[in-house]
Amino acid sequence: MENLEITNVFKFFEDNPKLTQDQWLVLGKGPSLDRVNKYNLTKYKIITLNDSITVCKDVILGHFIDLDAFERCSGEIALRKDIYIVMPWYPHVNSRPGTKKLIDLIETNSILKDLAKEKRLLWYDLMTSEHRTGEFPTIKAVYFSAEAVFDILRKVGIKYIKSIGIDGGVGYSNFFNDIEKDSHLLNKQESFDNQFSKLADIIFKSGITHTQLHDDSAIKVYIGCTVRELLPAKVLKYSIEKHSHVSVDIKFLFESDIVIPKVTRKENRARTPFSFQRFLIPEISNYLGKAIYLDADMLVFKNIIDIWNNDFNDSNVLLCKDKNQRKPQLSVMMLDCSSLKWNIEYIVSQLNNNELTYNQLMHDFAIADYDMKIDESWNSVDKYNHETSLLHYTDMTKQPWLSSANHLGYKWMEVLFDAIDNNSISLDFIHREIDKGHIRPSLLYQINNRISNSLLLTKSILRLDKNFKPILENSKNINPWKSLPRWFLSKVIDKYYNSFLYKIKIRAEKLFKDAYKD
Repeated sequence: MENLEITNVFKFFEDNPKLTQDQWLVLGKGPSLDRVNKYNLTKYKIITLNDSITVCKDVILGHFIDLDAFERCSGEIALRKDIYIVMPWYPHVNSRPGTKKLIDLIETNSILKDLAKEKRLLWYDLMTSEHRTGEFPTIKAVYFSAEAVFDILRKVGIKYIKSIGIDGGVGYSNFFNDIEKDSHLLNKQESFDNQFSKLADIIFKSGITHTQLHDDSAIKVYIGCTVRELLPAKVLKYSIEKHSHVSVDIKFLFESDIVIPKVTRKENRARTPFSFQRFLIPEISNYLGKAIYLDADMLVFKNIIDIWNNDFNDSNVLLCKDKNQRKPQLSVMMLDCSSLKWNIEYIVSQLNNNELTYNQLMHDFAIADYDMKIDESWNSVDKYNHETSLLHYTDMTKQPWLSSANHLGYKWMEVLFDAIDNNSISLDFIHREIDKGHIRPSLLYQINNRISNSLLLTKSILRLDKNFKPILENSKNINPWKSLPRWFLSKVIDKYYNSFLYKIKIRAEKLFKDAYKD
């Protein structure tokens, strides 16, 4: 038996420090890999996931969690004399944690042996194994190679990552039609979407910049708000970042240097202080690229790339679909800033001269060529279920930061707790917002006592809000419903959620959960 040594991947990067200064490209097997030949890859250091090693010739590192995947590609690997292969110390077998050490597998696999002889075989500790060497960091991944690769890259200090082929769904690139039956989701996961939460967590906590190969920059998101909505805007920002596996650049529109002129005609004035902020976005973006607009009174539960990856085709604005065929709702939008020539001074001058009315601007959306192709789950108005991508709190009198009477307030509180626990929002900030009268005082009690559902608050705690009067400008116009039947139904539902019967229901559910806690 030959005395062969395998280098740890962290030692490899220590010995090659210049590699950490480069921008890296991660290649996966997803459908977007079909477009890889459209791009110039020479400026990237490339690491591949499993079979994608067979697609690209300029690879530095090829990563495999599964021994099966390595063996499937071993013929190609044997021909490539400039590639380093990275594998766990205990490689998986059949998508399950293996029991044999990589150093032992060398003796029964000639390709692995040749790689070891040539010092091109690298190893790391994977968390799925019960065994630990203890000398180097352990990589956190379970089912997906992408998780492992991103964790390796961020732990060696790489700051900029591009990717292609890291997609959701259940499909592979057309490059891999021949192996789909053999390797497709053998890890028993429902889809590749499950990898995104782990990647999002890595990106969020590490500060690395991750963008898709076809994007020049991070996903741009602009949130409409004033200083009064700073807390819900921060909670929304956190919810977006928490679920995005690519980097997002989020800005609050009230911080823009562009001043919105005053509308002199009373009937054309904005219904909220931030109604016209959305029309600043193309100018802020220097009329380049694309951007997403969201109101501040929202929560995101899915990956916002689902909006970002829509095609404009012949339109310049994308809005949410609506099965009830309401007029366009401008609270969720993706803008093609390069084709939108909006100028707020010109828009306001039209409003002042009555060349444009408020209804034409905000209800008919006459200044855009729009297409309602964003999935309707991305604007769920005061409703929530497992399919909800974005929850929109439209009842401005009962938004969770202003009122304890919102039946979906617990969803917002849960995200707020998480943001506080991850140091994205401080308790000092909460105190200041209460002192300024921007949020209800009872919110602090809920935070300190981790009570997510405000409908469970006692009367003594609710008295903390006795003197709290939220400032709601133009309150007569805050009702989002245009249809009388829809308005009536919303009121009936609201009455139920604020009834004694509903409170009994949620208390019973809480007692049941507490009784069966581990």
